[in-house]
Amino acid sequence: MTINTFNPNAFYNPDDPSAHTQPLTGNYFSRFEIPAIVISEQLSPLIGIDLKLKNEMSAKVDLKKSRNLQMSFIDNTLFETKTTEYVFGYGYRIKNIDLPFLVKKAPKAKKIDNKKLPPNPKVKANTGRDLNIKVDFSYRDDITTNHLLDQDISNPTRGSTTIRITPTADYQLNKRLNLRLFWEYTRILPKTTESFPTTNTSAGITVRFSLK
Repeated sequence: MTINTFNPNAFYNPDDPSAHTQPLTGNYFSRFEIPAIVISEQLSPLIGIDLKLKNEMSAKVDLKKSRNLQMSFIDNTLFETKTTEYVFGYGYRIKNIDLPFLVKKAPKAKKIDNKKLPPNPKVKANTGRDLNIKVDFSYRDDITTNHLLDQDISNPTRGSTTIRITPTADYQLNKRLNLRLFWEYTRILPKTTESFPTTNTSAGITVRFSLK
C-alpha cells in the first residue's frame, strides 16, 4: 500500500475531535486529508514449473497474476487494473557443434596403430561450441476498470491482449565471442475502441565480445 501525499485538515480540532462534523455527510473531520491510496498485488509467478532434462532439453511454464487498485477520495473513484499472463518456454542445447561457415575444420590427426587402446567412437572432443535454442511464448491479458462508487457504475477504460513469440539461437564461437540470432513477434489487441490492433516484428543478429 502506498500513500503519495497527505495534508493536515484545517477543520480538525485536536482538543475535541468530535466537536465539528461535515455538513453533508455528518462524519467527523479526520486529522489528515489523504487524496489517494494505491494498493498493488503481484504474484509473479503464481505457479511456476522449470524443468531441465538430461538430454539437454528444458521447459518452463509460468502463470502470473497482478492487480493494482488506486482509490481517489476526491471524487470517490476506484481504478482497478487486473493482469493475467501465461508463459511457455522450450529450449534445447546442442553441445560441441561446428558450423561450417563459422569454424574451420581441424586437420585430421595421424592414425596410431595401438591395439591396446580400443576405439571409442562415442567419445567426442569438447570444443566448447554449444548451440542453445530457445522458444518463448506468452499470452498477456490486462484490463482497467473505472468504478464510480457513489453512482454504482463500472466502465472499462483501457485494456489489451498481447501475444508474444520470441525464438532465439545462441552460439558460443569461443571463450570471448558469442553470436545470437533472434526474432520477436508481438500482436496487441485492444479491448476498447480508443486504440487499434498493432503488430510488431523484429529480427537480427547480436555479437557479444567479452574482454575477460
